[in-house]
Amino acid sequence: MITEREAAAEKEIGHTDISRRSAIFLTAAFLILIVTGAVLDLVFRVFSTPDPLVPAVSAQPVQPGPFQAARQINADKLSQITAYENQLNQQSPITRWFVPPVQKLFFKALRFGNEKVYVGKGKWLFYRPGMDYLTGANFMNPRTLESRARSGAEWQDMTEPDPIPALIEFKNELEAQGITLLVVPTPTKAMIYGDQFAIAKSLASPPLNNPGYKAFTTALNKAGVHIVHLHELFSTHREIPLYLQTDSHWTPAGMSLAADAISERVRELIPDTAKTNPPYRISSTAIETRGDLAAMLRMSDSTLPINLEKARIEQVLQQNNSPWQPETSAPVLLLGDSFSNIYSLEGMNWGTSAGLAEHISYRLQQPIDAIRINDNGSFATRAYLSRLQQQGKNRLSGKKVVIYQFAIRELAKGNWKTQLPMTPKQAPRADALLRGSVSGTVSALKPISRNDDSTYRDCLIPIVLKNPTPKNGTAFQQDIIVYVWGMRNGKRTEWNQKRIGESISLRITPFEEQESRMGSFRRLDFTDEAHLLLPTYLADEGAPGNTPAPTDVAAAEPKQQNTTHEHATQRMPASEPPQTKQFLDAIASMLEASDAPVVDAADSGWLLLRQELVHLTKGVFWGPAAAVVSESENEDAADPLPAILDFHHQLQQRGISLVLVPVPPKAVIYPDTIDADLTVPATRADMYHQQFYELLRKEGVTVLDLTDKMIEAKTTDTFPLYCKQDSHWSPSACQLAAREIHAQIASLLKGVAVPHKKYARHESNLTIEGDLRQKLNDTTVKPETIHIVSIFEQQPSPPEGTTWKESPVLLIGDSHTLVYHVGGDLHAEHAGLADHLAAELGFPIDVMGIRGSGTTMARVSLLRRKDSLTNKKVVLWCFTARDFTESTSGWAIVPVAR
Repeated sequence: MITEREAAAEKEIGHTDISRRSAIFLTAAFLILIVTGAVLDLVFRVFSTPDPLVPAVSAQPVQPGPFQAARQINADKLSQITAYENQLNQQSPITRWFVPPVQKLFFKALRFGNEKVYVGKGKWLFYRPGMDYLTGANFMNPRTLESRARSGAEWQDMTEPDPIPALIEFKNELEAQGITLLVVPTPTKAMIYGDQFAIAKSLASPPLNNPGYKAFTTALNKAGVHIVHLHELFSTHREIPLYLQTDSHWTPAGMSLAADAISERVRELIPDTAKTNPPYRISSTAIETRGDLAAMLRMSDSTLPINLEKARIEQVLQQNNSPWQPETSAPVLLLGDSFSNIYSLEGMNWGTSAGLAEHISYRLQQPIDAIRINDNGSFATRAYLSRLQQQGKNRLSGKKVVIYQFAIRELAKGNWKTQLPMTPKQAPRADALLRGSVSGTVSALKPISRNDDSTYRDCLIPIVLKNPTPKNGTAFQQDIIVYVWGMRNGKRTEWNQKRIGESISLRITPFEEQESRMGSFRRLDFTDEAHLLLPTYLADEGAPGNTPAPTDVAAAEPKQQNTTHEHATQRMPASEPPQTKQFLDAIASMLEASDAPVVDAADSGWLLLRQELVHLTKGVFWGPAAAVVSESENEDAADPLPAILDFHHQLQQRGISLVLVPVPPKAVIYPDTIDADLTVPATRADMYHQQFYELLRKEGVTVLDLTDKMIEAKTTDTFPLYCKQDSHWSPSACQLAAREIHAQIASLLKGVAVPHKKYARHESNLTIEGDLRQKLNDTTVKPETIHIVSIFEQQPSPPEGTTWKESPVLLIGDSHTLVYHVGGDLHAEHAGLADHLAAELGFPIDVMGIRGSGTTMARVSLLRRKDSLTNKKVVLWCFTARDFTESTSGWAIVPVAR
């Protein structure tokens, strides 16, 4: 029997009384709410230029057959719809304007994060995928694997969720080549510091783990795969801060602990790895920056209530103080993800030369090889290694152990692709490589999804170029893959909107030549066999879409806070003497204060060339660093070391001695023009020049470094060694250089028959219009008066003057070889380096100086003279030291004679 109360309730279930006024108000509020977003979006698009709403395109051409074609077209449409919706959401002004302040409110008041970041105790932040690994289902459960295999969208590649087949396949591929696989699943922060997220006491006893991990290790042990269980090691040392609080990665201490454990296992596998002569050393430096999890909270720097995080990294340096570099011929290869990249990849903003590979190498005291790619640790490095092997670039040659490091969360979320062959194929012909400007047709690409949820804000994507045709050349017979920036600073570039069949032009270089610089960035890739065989290239930074995109303030890439200036730099401040660091930091501050081409040094009357100061702040400028710091228009000619050694060897084969005479920067000789505290004691501030010169000397090149002599002479000479208002050295410096060159080459000229002459000297003063004063364009600055010593013959007889083409001594270089020698805009005649050198030697010399850079063009001019260096015994190569990095013509290798 239904009671009266129940009857009333049943009657009211499907009926709600509401006043007409309330109904109108609620309806209006709802309509205003949904219309406001659309109106704001429309206004935003009218008065701004957001990214074009262009749907993503298919990564592959339509497959043959009506059924397959219909399926692919449907998948493409679904992909485009999803991409379009996500793009609308990302460009919404509500998202851009209101998310940061709302996120800040939720963070401060409620300790809420967002869809990527969980907020723990204090300043602790946790990455959601790492938490999902712990709280998710057993990743080895057959039902879980089946569900994950079917979970991908129709337009995405099929997911292979089971790590066991992939790792056993990899182990067998390596074992067939006599190589041992060592697997290193890297624990997440929540596994070790779960108690910093939840109050529950059960989380205070690490290590936590997914229930599937035991079955995973059992299967690998049965298959004979070696494993380093870092989570057990970390749990016993958790009193050491092993993870960064505001970043998803480990601290330098955590990484160091892992390097210890991995190195110990490598020694067990190949006991002969220890070296008695340590080739590496450690240099400590402090880093302060913004963690990736803090950046993912999508709050601007001005509203972020989290301070920058500090860490002290230990950089691994070679004996010449240059940064550690992987060695492809080493017996140990590390494959790693961002846990290996942090403290190594500059783009991650936690320093360089201090990562996992560097520290394993340091502990083994021998070089190792490394392939490190951010994200997708389940397959990215294996796929790249497979590509190299299929292209005949046998990266596994000579290897004994491959260390495979990946974030442990990849076991539950990664795509464990199989059928990645590691057997090397026949190498292609070396002359088949392309470089420079090419054009072609897009036949496939792999764009970044609009709902891409990666933590990494830079990503390369592959474009397959059909019929690639070099400028003024014939079409290449094979398709190529060109990697371009698909994402920069968290924004997708226009490369993602390229369409199949579209014609494009761009500048490229072989990817393998840029691997040390670009290989560690996250990148998408094709993994099918057909594409694995294609040669790979990298689009130049200046190519359309390859320049950094404008950055949304709320989603800005965290910048390293200890950067001193805007210029590319390979400085290693931790290894710099205090006065050198003070000097270079002072220059950096001076450069930041003004972008003028001429710097007025503290109103002292000294004018400095900005270009020369920029060079000094760049640090290491040879080897892999050259590609970063050089201004060369040709990236292949960025490094001065190969060109100088090649010139030395060519001359040596002809019985000619090369003497390198770099002209020191003005500020190095007069550091007090930069910082008054650097006057006494006299200090050499060019430690990187000294390192480079020592490297050349070890290769047999004679380097006449005038710096010490000039620093000594400036305290005793009456006249300055540099012009105050000109970029060149003074006549006094020409005399000093001539004396030192004579002392250097006298022994090389013994027994050379040449008519000697007597020269007279004439002193005078000369007022000049310095090139820096002219650039300054300030009429209030009075012209400079300099003291010159001119050289004249006392007894003129053939050959006349101070120059002679048949002389056994040839002087080549830039305008420092011509200033005060040829007159005109170079101020005077008969008073330059060539003149004073003739007076010192007692016979004329041959001169081939050029206005401009003396790096490449000086040697090209020598080649064009076509005299094949007949009768030459000594070649003096004199040029300004700033051209080690600032020469736009670079350091090309040039034959010296036809």
